[in-house]
Amino acid sequence: MPSYVSGLMNPMQAEALDEAIEMAKTDPSYLSSISGGGPVEKFEDAFAKAVGAKYALALSSCTAALHTALMAHGIGPGDEVIVSPYTWGQSVAPVLFIGATAVFADVDPNTCTLDPNSVAERISDKTRAIIPVHIFGIPAEMDSICKLAREYGIAVISDAAQAFGALSKGRKLGGLGDVACYSLGRGKVVCGGEGGVLVTNNQQQYENAIEISQHPLRIFREICSSADDFADELNWNYRIHPIAAVLALADLKNAKKRLSHRKRIFEIMAKEIEGVDQIEILDRYPGDKPSAYGVALSYVNKSGKLGSRNLFIESWQKKEINIQIGPIGKPIHLRAAFQNHQKICFTVAFHESHKIGSCPVAEYRCENQELFFSAVSMDLCTIECILFIINRSVLLS
Repeated sequence: MPSYVSGLMNPMQAEALDEAIEMAKTDPSYLSSISGGGPVEKFEDAFAKAVGAKYALALSSCTAALHTALMAHGIGPGDEVIVSPYTWGQSVAPVLFIGATAVFADVDPNTCTLDPNSVAERISDKTRAIIPVHIFGIPAEMDSICKLAREYGIAVISDAAQAFGALSKGRKLGGLGDVACYSLGRGKVVCGGEGGVLVTNNQQQYENAIEISQHPLRIFREICSSADDFADELNWNYRIHPIAAVLALADLKNAKKRLSHRKRIFEIMAKEIEGVDQIEILDRYPGDKPSAYGVALSYVNKSGKLGSRNLFIESWQKKEINIQIGPIGKPIHLRAAFQNHQKICFTVAFHESHKIGSCPVAEYRCENQELFFSAVSMDLCTIECILFIINRSVLLS
C-alpha cells in the first residue's frame, strides 16, 4: 500500500530514522533537543516554509502548542478566551490550564467552524483571544474572525491540528492570525508519531514561546545576549523529541502526495453522496480549500422517525462501511467539567455559555446530525468497493 495512503511509517521515514540512529552515535543533537539545533532546527525551518509562516517552534503536542501560545500572550486568570464547542477537548483544555475562562461561541451549521456572528456576541471587555478550530481540515472564516480581533485588540490563535495544507482564500493558514498550532500525531498529513508545532509571523511571540517551553540552552542560543540575561529555568518542558522531528521532516516530503490523495478521495465521496437523501457533506466557505481530514457528514432526517440515524448507521455498518456518530459526540460545554465546574487538575471558571442551549447549532448537530466517515486514508480500490455497496444499497435507493 502506498505510504501516502496508509499513514504507517513510510520508506523515507525509515531511511531517515536509520540515518538518525547512526548520527546519534556521535552527535548528541539526535538524542536530545535541549539546544533546539540539529534535526529540530531543520524540521522547524522546513515546516515554517510549508505553512506560510516566518517562525516555527516544534513542541511535544498540539495541546502544548496551544498552551504555550496562550501563555506567550500573557493570558491568565480573569481573562476570557472564545472557543468552539464542536471540537476535540484539547482545543479547549489549554484555556483551563492557564486559569482563564472558556467562553463558547456557536458554530456555522454548514462548516462546523466558529460562526463569526456568534463570536461577536460573546466578546466582552475581558476577552483576550479567540481560538478558531479548522475542524476536519475546513478553514474557519478567518477574514471575519481576524477583523473582529483587530477591532477589539485580541489575539487569534488557530487550532490547525487537522488542517495542514488547507487554504483560506488561497492563503496558507500558518500566516493568518497571530499563531497557528499544528499536530504531528497519528493520521495527520505530516506525522512524527507524536508532536506539535506553533507557528507565527511575530518575532516577539516566537521568542516568548521559546522562553516558556524550551530548555535554557535554547533560550541562551536564540534570545539572550549575555550570560547575565540567562533564563531562570522556570518554564514548561514542552520540547519535541528530535527523533519525532526526524520522522516529521521526512514525512514533509510525502505531504503533497498524501494531500492530493486525500482530496481526491474526498471529491469522489462527495460526488457520490450528493445523490443520497439521508446525508449531506459539510461545506466550506467560498474560495477555501479544506485539507480533507476525513469525510464529515450531516444526517438529514427527512422521515422524522425517532432513532432513524442509528438505524441508518447500523444498515451501513452491516455492509462493512465504517460510518459512525462522531467524532465529537457531545459539545464541549455540555461535558462534565463544564457542568460541574471542577476537575482534578484544574478548576473551571463558570460562564453563561456553559449552559444548555447556549450553542444551539452545535448541540443540535451532536444530538441529531453528526456522522463521520474515515475514508480519506483509504486506497482507491477500497473506496470503489464502498461506492459499489452504496450505489446498490436498498437503504439508499
